Amino acid sequence: MVFVIFKLLLSQNISKFLDVVNESASAFIIESKKILDIDAT
Repeated sequence: MVFVIFKLLLSQNISKFLDVVNESASAFIIESKKILDIDAT
């Protein structure tokens, strides 16, 4: 029962979760580039 509920939640939220991960990764990469650019100058 718990597994079925978990599976339903996962299937509904997987795309949202991936969007959040992509946004977080993009933000992290942008911030890293900013830091690297500051260090480079």
